[in-house]
Amino acid sequence: INKKINKIGLNLFNSIPLKQVEVNVIKRTKVVPLGNAIGLKLYTKGVMVVGMSEVQGEDQNNYKPYENTGIKEGDMIVEIDDVTVTCISELIDTVNKSKGDQMKVKFVRDSGTKITNITPIKTSSSEYKLGLWVRDARGAELVLQVFLSLKQECFVLWVME
Repeated sequence: INKKINKIGLNLFNSIPLKQVEVNVIKRTKVVPLGNAIGLKLYTKGVMVVGMSEVQGEDQNNYKPYENTGIKEGDMIVEIDDVTVTCISELIDTVNKSKGDQMKVKFVRDSGTKITNITPIKTSSSEYKLGLWVRDARGAELVLQVFLSLKQECFVLWVME
C-alpha cells in the first residue's frame, strides 16, 4: 500500500497546543464493514492542565502562581486542599474558598502522584485564580469498527465522539 504520512496538531481555542498526531493517508479503496461496532467509554480522574497564563491581581500587577510548583501541561489535578476534584466547577469553588491562602495540590503525571503548594491570586473581580487553564477529564466515547478492503487487507477505524 502506498501511504503518505502527515502530522496534524490539535489546539485548544486555536492557540494552546494539546497534541501532535501522525496520520497515515492511503489511496482511496472500497471497504466493507465486518462484525458489530464496539463502543468504549473512558473515564479519568480530575481535571487536566491544558495551559498556563499570568493572572492580573487586584493591584493590576501580573503574577504566575503556578511558577515553581512543578505543575505542567498534561498533569491531572486530582485533589486540592484534600478535596477531590472531578470537574472544573469543583476546582473553582475550592480555590475561591481559600481566600488566597496557600493550597496543597495533588496531581498525577505519568502514573506517578506528586504534591505541591500553590497560592491563588485575588483578581479585581474578587475571584481567586491559579493561572491554570484546565478542562474536565471525564473521558471520551470511542467507537471501534473493523473494515475489510476488497484486496483482503484489514483496516481499523476509530471514531471519537
